[in-house]
Amino acid sequence: MKKKVLVVESLSPEVLETVEAVLKVWGYETISATDAAEACKVLEEVSPHLIIACFDRVEGDFQRVMDMAKKLSIPTLISTLDGVTPGILQELKRSGATEALLEPIFLNRHALRRTIEQLTAA
Repeated sequence: MKKKVLVVESLSPEVLETVEAVLKVWGYETISATDAAEACKVLEEVSPHLIIACFDRVEGDFQRVMDMAKKLSIPTLISTLDGVTPGILQELKRSGATEALLEPIFLNRHALRRTIEQLTAA
């Protein structure tokens, strides 16, 4: 059985398609959402093994996604344009993120794959 990954990307359809293509090559089933509100709707119907979300800031519907993930015990990998400074990482962890990587996440495929494998190992 393939593990399901919800990919949330609101800024670039190309990034969404690229991340989904890489995940499919690695053997994951993908579900996509183009914003946090759509991701929340998906989470009401499906319980993926992992959420990969590309968000600029911890605000608005983003926090709702994080709250739903935490309630459902779904690990979250956040990709951020802000970079993963200690302050940003701390902010993301407070919001419920399991892990964070610097965008564009698909450029360092080795780190991305290792992180996804760790987060979906359960």
